[in-house]
Amino acid sequence: MFLLSKTDRQIYISTGPGISHRLTDDDIHVIISNMKEGLRAGQFSDTIVSAVDEIRAVLLENKRAVTNEDSLDSVAYTLGGFFIVIFLFYQCSKRTPYSKCSRKLSLIERQAKAQKFDHSSCPICLEEFPKNIRPSHTHSQQPPKTTSTASTTSTTSNQKEVEILDCGHTFCKECIAEWFSSRRSEVCPICRAGEPSAPSKVPQSAEEEVFQNELRFRLLSLNRHYPTYVTTTMVDDWTRTNRNYNFHSSYTAFHNPPSSSGSGSSWGGGYSGGGGGGGGSW
Repeated sequence: MFLLSKTDRQIYISTGPGISHRLTDDDIHVIISNMKEGLRAGQFSDTIVSAVDEIRAVLLENKRAVTNEDSLDSVAYTLGGFFIVIFLFYQCSKRTPYSKCSRKLSLIERQAKAQKFDHSSCPICLEEFPKNIRPSHTHSQQPPKTTSTASTTSTTSNQKEVEILDCGHTFCKECIAEWFSSRRSEVCPICRAGEPSAPSKVPQSAEEEVFQNELRFRLLSLNRHYPTYVTTTMVDDWTRTNRNYNFHSSYTAFHNPPSSSGSGSSWGGGYSGGGGGGGGSW
């Protein structure tokens, strides 16, 4: 059995009684040591494939001493390793959006604790703006009187243009244009500036409400992009509780609950039925 936990940075290789005399604990120790550099570099797929190749090489080197019964064990072990690699690939692919969601949630949490959103990222797509980019123009909240909206700066083809509304909220130009188009209204999605009843300037007493509105809007944007990892219930809990803004700790606890068996993240012990194995952290 081949176990790898990215969250706990642990790896363990277990062998059954039919294979442990040919894939020894010393062999496993060497294989795991060889994996650590690649795992630390985040090269999970290549490192796992290399480890399976090493295991196969060890088994093939001892092929001449294998009985018929052991040959079946060897085939089963190799096939088992193959399916484990496929499973790990699948797990790694699932962790990619999880990690992206985690990073974006961390950014929201940091800015929430600072009681200020610095407009370095779009509240709709949550992607950070390039550091050297400037807004194309200040968007009028009133219906445009002309059809021309000339840009005040030129950008390269791979850069996003940003747009600052009169209320000061900043978005990707493409994101806010799509938002306005889908709702047939040019009202700021955060502070509702642009509505007939909205004041032209936000009173000082309402700044906290505007901040809370933007916080909730960004968390709901995270829910729209990653509904598997951030639910509306989580958003409701985060915006309803006290102002500690510890989103990430509850997010991690929700997706990585503690083991009910009490075994924790250690894979070094337990009954092996006469087999062997080894593991460690990376």
